[in-house]
Amino acid sequence: MAYRRFLKFCNQGAHYQGVKQEGHIQNMRALYAAFLQDLHLSFQCFWSRRAPDFDKLRNADVMFPEDGNLYGTLRQVTADIEKVNDLTRLRVSLDPLFAR
Repeated sequence: MAYRRFLKFCNQGAHYQGVKQEGHIQNMRALYAAFLQDLHLSFQCFWSRRAPDFDKLRNADVMFPEDGNLYGTLRQVTADIEKVNDLTRLRVSLDPLFAR
């Protein structure tokens, strides 16, 4: 579920150009970093265990909690994109070259 939401977010900005594309790339990087942080935290339960315990499964919903880094960052960047889309709809230029 978390990976699908991450992938969906990344694909939503594929048509952006210029400043919007740069912002989307920064958002993807922040989201990926949050994804890795949650993934790292979810495997802490194995750090103090013996090697035979490593074949146990982890539930993906537990790995990426709704109040974790990934979903928190996803909510933030999604809100940012909505603001950009609202400004674009109002014909506000986000590109400094065209703002002159």
